[in-house]
Amino acid sequence: MEPTGLQQIYSILERDSKNTTYKFALLRATAEIVQNYHHFCHSLAGNPGRIEIPMGLFVERWMIYYYPFMASEKFVPQQLGGEKRERIAFRDEFDAVIRMYGDHLEEPFAVFYDHIRNGRFPNEVRPLVVILARKIADTILGKPMRHIGQSVNKSPYSIFQKESRRKQIHENWNPEFSAMIDSFGTVSLPRIFHDAMFDYGDFFSGERSILAQWATFTRRVSGGNFKLEEIMEMYLRHPVIERDYQEAVKLYTAKIPEGLLCAWSGKPLNSENIHVDHLLPFSVTKSNDLWNLIPSFSAVNSDKRDKIPGPELIHSRKDAIIGNWELLRSTFPERFDREMKLGLLRGDEIGDWKNKAISRIMGRADFLINRKFHEAWTGPGIVESK
Repeated sequence: MEPTGLQQIYSILERDSKNTTYKFALLRATAEIVQNYHHFCHSLAGNPGRIEIPMGLFVERWMIYYYPFMASEKFVPQQLGGEKRERIAFRDEFDAVIRMYGDHLEEPFAVFYDHIRNGRFPNEVRPLVVILARKIADTILGKPMRHIGQSVNKSPYSIFQKESRRKQIHENWNPEFSAMIDSFGTVSLPRIFHDAMFDYGDFFSGERSILAQWATFTRRVSGGNFKLEEIMEMYLRHPVIERDYQEAVKLYTAKIPEGLLCAWSGKPLNSENIHVDHLLPFSVTKSNDLWNLIPSFSAVNSDKRDKIPGPELIHSRKDAIIGNWELLRSTFPERFDREMKLGLLRGDEIGDWKNKAISRIMGRADFLINRKFHEAWTGPGIVESK
């Protein structure tokens, strides 16, 4: 009898050999990709039992995961053997990139993440990031994707398989996020493995979780030089760019004299009661994308907090949401389209983006409420305009 997706994941965590943190990083990336970028995951043509995923999504995730370790002033080993023997494949390439950002930047991790998103790498940094991206892609394909699952299936590439080849990537190529998705080809994995990650990827908690085992491994190979909480803090760091949020705040605030309305209640806002709300909570999405930022009463936002707006509420307020999107898009057209294409839509859907984006958000809200058991929010009660 073929193991279920959950059984395969459990076996990998318990039985697969682990000399580096690569398998932990691959499992973590898979869980996040199938949950947060499922609009890029499709049935493989001619084989509905497998799901095809852009390889560039894995490359981007690994850049974000490994940056805090590579940038740490204290050496953090990611492979058995410690500092003297370590041979993490892309450490030298990562070090070259990190040196270019330098200590003079207040938040180099956030700046690096911002450059990946918008492609505005300095000329002297871009070729180094290209080299790093290629090295990470080669490492993922040649190492964990080759070996993961051998404790279950006894053969290489038993779970992940390469499907389409990557495009020719030269040093003048711009390694921003959408280009990674388009350029690094695709891989596939069994549908049952995909579905298990989709349903339960963020529920792997406790001593057998991906992050816990990664942290325990890192502490062991470091010879106990790090506390588990120190390592976990590195894993859980997210490159939040406050400017992304503040740009929306400034725009909405400037529109108050023109009659800006609360997206949830439809009541007029003023400078004292306005708050920019995350349509889907930041605590869940980690997204300050423009499509996720809408104006609301501060009291309404306090009531909503980290609850998930129900699909029916989103549908009933879609005209207000779309109206704010149109305002954001008219002011920040390049950024809005880029974030919409990456966060909610595929690139070929931007021509009919409004209803499709609303449908995607409704589907995501339904998933979070009914399959992840987040608390639903049905909307504000009576709101007084002041």
